[in-house]
Amino acid sequence: MFLAIVADDELLVSQIVKSLLLLILTTGLVFNLFRLYTHRTRPRQLVSLVLVVLIAVVGYFLVNAFRVDHALLNQAVYADGVTTAYCSVFGRGEGIEFEYEWEGVRYRACSSYHPIARTALLVPGGTFKVRLSPKFPGKGRMNFKMPVEPPIE
Repeated sequence: MFLAIVADDELLVSQIVKSLLLLILTTGLVFNLFRLYTHRTRPRQLVSLVLVVLIAVVGYFLVNAFRVDHALLNQAVYADGVTTAYCSVFGRGEGIEFEYEWEGVRYRACSSYHPIARTALLVPGGTFKVRLSPKFPGKGRMNFKMPVEPPIE
């Protein structure tokens, strides 16, 4: 995830793409299971078995990502978050680490800030809304387009 996928339309497109990938993986899984049982030669069975295991592992991670995005899309709530540092997460590129609190528990996460310029964000100390789902409260994503306004006194 190189882009910050937070808004409804971005999450919906992400779900569609994951659904297509899941369909392709399911087709590959069924095809290789069929090949595993129909081929009589050991090398071809071994190749099919390795592909089945590989597809199953990738599918597991894809389904987990699908569940989190589904919850963020359909059960979203917002909390106030504070940027703490820059971070780097495998598969996401550079991001911003932030903290937020939900139901008395403090969470720490990392969100990609692209396509917003790095210099446009205050790190540390910037305050923005964090989109999260009560089902997966630790998987919140900071929305850098929704700054938190300081309270008027």
